[in-house]
Amino acid sequence: MAKILVIDDDASLREVIQLALEHAGFEVIEADNGAIGVQNACAQLPDLILCDVRMEKMDGYRTLAALRQGTATASIPVVLMTGQADTAGMRQGMELGADDYLSKPFTVPQLLAAVNARLKKHQTVRELAERKLADLRANISLALPHELLTPLNGILGFTDILITDHSHLQADEIVSMSEAIRDSAKRLHRLIENFLIFAQIELLQADQLQALREGQTL
Repeated sequence: MAKILVIDDDASLREVIQLALEHAGFEVIEADNGAIGVQNACAQLPDLILCDVRMEKMDGYRTLAALRQGTATASIPVVLMTGQADTAGMRQGMELGADDYLSKPFTVPQLLAAVNARLKKHQTVRELAERKLADLRANISLALPHELLTPLNGILGFTDILITDHSHLQADEIVSMSEAIRDSAKRLHRLIENFLIFAQIELLQADQLQALREGQTL
């Protein structure tokens, strides 16, 4: 069951939206101003946010900006609801990261169509990102052992020569081998750094997915 957060200071409209969404099988969270809406979004991690533009305490644009600045809420799709055909305002919303607009007054079918379309698109994008990450994970898992062994073999090979044959080597040969060892060590260092970055990305994604699952089971 998808969870929808409705942010609007009009109690009667919130009630209509809530009834329509719940009848369609959605779980609904409400907030009567932008500040509470941001708090609820951080705490509940909804799948979609419907936010009115014209609110007294904190308008929709400021609410959207706050949502996009939060790590946990930055990727949650937001549909702005507005009663004005304001091209400049729509552009401002899109620049702040709004995913769609819903013009007031709207019918229940229009509301549900906007919600379902945005949820479907968000799910498609998320599945694509997960597939790409899975492909990257598989490629790294296959390539990493070979990539690590190549510079490591160079280091071991040249150090063995230096240890066993150092008395027979010329000074320039020792310098050349030392430089080769240094280059191999640098390559190995870069590979390890890249792997650590990848591991951090993996952990971050795991934390986000876990937070999402916990939010869906509340």
